[in-house]
Amino acid sequence: MILLVVATSAGCDTVVGADPAQRFLLARLETDMAEAQKALEAHASLSFPCHAILATVASFKNAGVDTREKIERAKLICHDGSLGYARVQVARLEAARRAREDLIDECFDLEHALEILDSLNPNDPTAGPLAAKRKTLCP
Repeated sequence: MILLVVATSAGCDTVVGADPAQRFLLARLETDMAEAQKALEAHASLSFPCHAILATVASFKNAGVDTREKIERAKLICHDGSLGYARVQVARLEAARRAREDLIDECFDLEHALEILDSLNPNDPTAGPLAAKRKTLCP
């Protein structure tokens, strides 16, 4: 009887069936996703939550369908948010360049957004033009 319960729960993708470390990582993933979503909606930097998400993703190599869907949703939030944020930073840098201002913080923020995009997809065609603009706009 116990073997039947163990065998049927082994293939489940639930928090209840997960070991404590996996439960912690799932909770952390959900928290980081919520923070990334807030940053996306506020058009703010997603650097911290997305780096945490990317660091956590490797821990879910054998994840079930539900967890893989969460991971893909988290990656999409990070991609879309980082892309939008990078575009905003490029626009600020271009405006500052015309006004002859130095925006070092914006350069660092843009670099972090580009790192996230590269981590998610090194061949992302939308990141290339932004990286090229970063090279011309930032020292």
